Amino acid sequence: IGGGIGGNFAGFVDAVALLDAHPDRAPGVLADVAGHLARNQTLRLLNLRRAQRAVAGTEAGPEGNVTKLVVAEQGQHLADLAMRLSGPEAAFLEGPGATAAYLVLACRAMSIAGGTSEITRNQIAERILGLPRDPLLR
Repeated sequence: IGGGIGGNFAGFVDAVALLDAHPDRAPGVLADVAGHLARNQTLRLLNLRRAQRAVAGTEAGPEGNVTKLVVAEQGQHLADLAMRLSGPEAAFLEGPGATAAYLVLACRAMSIAGGTSEITRNQIAERILGLPRDPLLR
């Protein structure tokens, strides 16, 4: 999950191809597609950093926790883009909008798998940033 592959869906859905397939909807989402591509590159670099640490035999860094969180959010962002670009066709699990419909279902699961995004944020805050724990409510 933290490897950046599970929720990335980069091999499954090409945001640029979706944009090209729906040029009439492009003006409203062009900046979002660019942001998506930039975050994909960031995920690749985080994974390379983690691989470099493993090869060097050094202690694991925070990349796994951060990547898990970004992967889950990136998948949901891609699902949103696919829905906006596919339009009404995205309401069905068959036909031209099926990819978008599938992404909405699959990417929601990625924010839960291996611990929710909220739990991952708490782990990053407490273990990596050294922030104090949230007080327990009674």
